[in-house]
Amino acid sequence: MSLPGLSSPLSSRRLAGLCMGLSIGLCASLVTAPSAQAGFNGGYLLETETKRFIRAMKTELAAAGSHGQRLTASAHIASQLVPSFRSGAKPTGMKQTGVKQTGATMVTAIEKSDKAKPGQARDVTLVPLELALSQVAMQVGSNHFDEIKAAQASGNGQVLTLRKGHFTMAHLFAMTRTDELRKAVTRRPDGYGLHLPVLIMPAAHLSIADERIALSSTSGAFIINLGTLGIEKAVIAGMAEKSDQARGDGAFKPFLMTALGGRFAARDSQFSHLGFGDRPKFRGLSFISGHLFPKQSFVFLSNNRFDHVGTVELKGMRDFTLSNNSFNASGESALRVEDSMSGQIIGNLVMKSQKHGLRVTNNSTRITIRNNIIFGSKEAAIFVGGGATATNIVDNILLDNKKSGIISKSAACPTIHGNAILRNGVRGILSENTFQLSLKSNVIALNKGPGISLLGGAVQTDHIIVEGNRFERNALGLGTSDISNITLKNNDFSKQLPALFSGEMTFYLADYLKRAGTLVKGNLSPFIISKPSHVADNGVSNSGLLLSKFQYCNDG
Repeated sequence: MSLPGLSSPLSSRRLAGLCMGLSIGLCASLVTAPSAQAGFNGGYLLETETKRFIRAMKTELAAAGSHGQRLTASAHIASQLVPSFRSGAKPTGMKQTGVKQTGATMVTAIEKSDKAKPGQARDVTLVPLELALSQVAMQVGSNHFDEIKAAQASGNGQVLTLRKGHFTMAHLFAMTRTDELRKAVTRRPDGYGLHLPVLIMPAAHLSIADERIALSSTSGAFIINLGTLGIEKAVIAGMAEKSDQARGDGAFKPFLMTALGGRFAARDSQFSHLGFGDRPKFRGLSFISGHLFPKQSFVFLSNNRFDHVGTVELKGMRDFTLSNNSFNASGESALRVEDSMSGQIIGNLVMKSQKHGLRVTNNSTRITIRNNIIFGSKEAAIFVGGGATATNIVDNILLDNKKSGIISKSAACPTIHGNAILRNGVRGILSENTFQLSLKSNVIALNKGPGISLLGGAVQTDHIIVEGNRFERNALGLGTSDISNITLKNNDFSKQLPALFSGEMTFYLADYLKRAGTLVKGNLSPFIISKPSHVADNGVSNSGLLLSKFQYCNDG
């Protein structure tokens, strides 16, 4: 990723292009501004365009509007700020064939199952809530089950269960007109209301398309999918009621869970007001699989909009694709990936999460995070840790997050290349006890703390590569502590003066400047620092991270 032409004047044509898709009044005022006509230096240009980007996002994208308008506007603004940005671009840097083929095959299978034998009325039954929850206890545990039971209306504790066959909401409504089931599904002017929890068994398939489904929080409604759930051009929303508001933030809110080999695909849809507080597996949409379970769960999310959803949570998943979605005002981290493998998170827009924008932890392996825009998170834009291995963080725009742009903590061989990390509240990039870190071709500017902070290595033989990055007007440039081996090559510090280095790096400043030649081109030959570290050389990092977990670092 690069930001070419920052030393040249900003033309009216380029400024007009930057505003395309935004309000006409804002564009007109920017294009006719004297500073736009006269041009200004690169540093001021970067800061001005960044502020304009943030302002445009806040005033236009966070406002009510279609999901398509959000993605179109954000991708266009991003492409003007960072010309190499392409929403939904194909990832590079890791093997993707298996992911792509598996995802396409599973989505096709879900679409074909729409033609499966229609479900019969006898296949729609009520079962005790206790029995339904026991179906997923082996994968999700039983924590918070008592709270879910307590949320059921009048303590009836029953679940609408689809045993086998294909169902639509219209079919389901027709099948529940008996006295026993009449209150489970209701007809609304814009779709249907669900007033009981729904359990989709492995042989059943529920299709929701071109309609709005309201899940009653007062009645304790939720959906657990062990079979197939396909959603297209639909709205799935928690139905807020006055009694819920009176109960406060701890009140029950509906959730969607796919587990035990269930399949879930959603496209062109909207999800809102979902998530039962900070309760793992129940705090929004969750997709759960297990390495020891014979059948893997599957998820595919594309071109959806998530508003006021606690989080989208993946645990133990493989070969998943999350592309071109927008997440607004998530109650937790917008996306949590745990113990998962070979996933693609591409072309998404993440705005104003209450915690991190994206969080990848618990030994997740080969996750690609590419061409996403993340801004306004209350913590870091991207957090990678807990033994996560071979995470590719490439070509993202991360700005105006309250803490850091990227945090890598107790992770292995992450690739952080080609990102624009701008105006974050603390650091641009923080690495702590990370093994084989590669930082290349990033634009790191206007952050309120160090552009890059490197704290502690995983082992004494660990080596960190910092190459081709551009530092501009951060509070500090590059800082290190207890790093044994680091190579600096072709970094641009020309607009980072006077605070180039901090921490241990200050001892090497004179030698670096002497060998670098110019701050713009950086050192043409690698500048290598190698020294003893306090890290024990016994195969275990000072955070207890086992090197045996890093087997994927050199794959492919």
